[in-house]
Amino acid sequence: MEQLFKTLALNGGSWILYALVFLSALSIAVMIERAIYFILNKEDVASLMDGVTEKLENQIPNEAVDLVKDQKSPVKRVLFHGLSALDHGICAVEAMLSSQSMTERIRMERYLAVLGTIGNNAPFIGLLGTVLGVIKAFNDLAVLSSRGPSAVMAGISEALIATAVGLFVAIPAVIAYNYFQRKVKTDYFNLESASKILMSFLLRANNPVIEKEGKNANR
Repeated sequence: MEQLFKTLALNGGSWILYALVFLSALSIAVMIERAIYFILNKEDVASLMDGVTEKLENQIPNEAVDLVKDQKSPVKRVLFHGLSALDHGICAVEAMLSSQSMTERIRMERYLAVLGTIGNNAPFIGLLGTVLGVIKAFNDLAVLSSRGPSAVMAGISEALIATAVGLFVAIPAVIAYNYFQRKVKTDYFNLESASKILMSFLLRANNPVIEKEGKNANR
């Protein structure tokens, strides 16, 4: 086992660079995928809720459902599932809003753990490459003593590249991770806000919407 680790160390840290290049490509792919997701799922929540509540106030819940039936954003998907449960009572609406909100949060956070992991560990991977490169440089000095300290300096210089590349990979990943986490919090707040607005409207005294839907269902 000791010989195995020694052989690995004496091969230097050049292979670490390939691993870092792969991690960089992976993080960029995740950034692009998440950016596309948030762009395509952007929604004007205030305008949407004004339209939905207006339809409900006019006792035309079917048209309220039509406003969100395309389900092109997390808010629309949550409201669609909630409004679709109107004829089952307010408890069913609340349950659907809550469960669908959690489902949408999972979708928002998809792959963000990859960015967080790369951002946290890429510097250490680069440092590992540097350590392996330094070990190889000193071994070369011992074997090729005639070359003198210049052999060590050249090897250490090459080894430090791994640390620099590790930081180069980590910094964009950390920035992107923090940005997308902020987007998740903002969009989830919008989901919760929309759900509470809908529930608040349905809980108003003498609101005939639920009763009307219940009668329609019984027919």
